[in-house]
Amino acid sequence: VARVLKPGGKMIATREHVRSRPADLQAFLDQHPLHRLYGGEHAYMVSEYCGAIQQAGLVVDETLNPYESDINTYPETLSDIKARWARRLKLPSQAFIPGAALSLIGALRRTPGRLFTFVGHKPAVPS
Repeated sequence: VARVLKPGGKMIATREHVRSRPADLQAFLDQHPLHRLYGGEHAYMVSEYCGAIQQAGLVVDETLNPYESDINTYPETLSDIKARWARRLKLPSQAFIPGAALSLIGALRRTPGRLFTFVGHKPAVPS
């Protein structure tokens, strides 16, 4: 991506499998429905993704955890998740579930293979 992206251009890596610690990799691979069929799945730690992006000469602008983007929650939406939590908590509306609460829940999740999105850019060439 870094090689073909023009200076100032944006990059996005979506639905990347993340794990919290090295030991979680095998648990992720064991539960992934397609890995046993073709062996091509993997999960890295957030620091590994960010390090690889930065090593390629790009800047990480944003890291979106599982509950910070509809892309990461697909086929559900953030609205679906808020509605489910509102029902569980017996709240009258999903409007009572702030986005910050979902963001916190997503930050606390440790499920191996949870989905993240990374947004970045290629720095402009110095003048």
